[in-house]
Amino acid sequence: LYDCFEAPQATPSVQQRMQLKQQKREQQATERTETWLQELLQAGVEDVWAPVGYGIKFPEQNLTHDKISGFAIVGWEQLQNREKFLSELNSFSKTIAVLSANSFESVLQCIKYGVDVVGTNLVTQWSKEHKAFCLDLESRLPARGDCYIHDLADKIYEKDDSPLVKNCSCLACKYHSRAYIHHLVRAKELLAQILLMGHN
Repeated sequence: LYDCFEAPQATPSVQQRMQLKQQKREQQATERTETWLQELLQAGVEDVWAPVGYGIKFPEQNLTHDKISGFAIVGWEQLQNREKFLSELNSFSKTIAVLSANSFESVLQCIKYGVDVVGTNLVTQWSKEHKAFCLDLESRLPARGDCYIHDLADKIYEKDDSPLVKNCSCLACKYHSRAYIHHLVRAKELLAQILLMGHN
């Protein structure tokens, strides 16, 4: 009797279906980007920034095209071998931009590998979290393990009359102390975020 029934087909789980949809969306986005670049180059548009990076593959003749003035790296955080990827891009002698570096370590890595422009939301993120970037980059580069992000909501800044960074010329450092900014943070004043945004 059981031989008369067809074995039930294994249905993909919700997670598998979502993964497949995500892969399909990424594939479609990549294809649209590749088509867009081809159309721009064929139309003779000057100074095109070619999107490259995570999931995007262009023929090498497109990357060497004289209308392409630079590369915009998409998906920096997902790239596996960033150093190799950037050394290949640097061989084209064009401007390189990373559209989104999500950590200070990523920003430093971009600088180390010769990226010309780095986009990041860290300034906004740190300001909203009452954090200040406190490193004097004129005197030295950060060492591994340096504490360069200070949380101004912390009580240790309650009586600290020093500026956020000694040689910084921003409004927060020029006219206000860590204690004052700490007070603004604790009082939930918008000025705290504005000063930290300007400083960061």
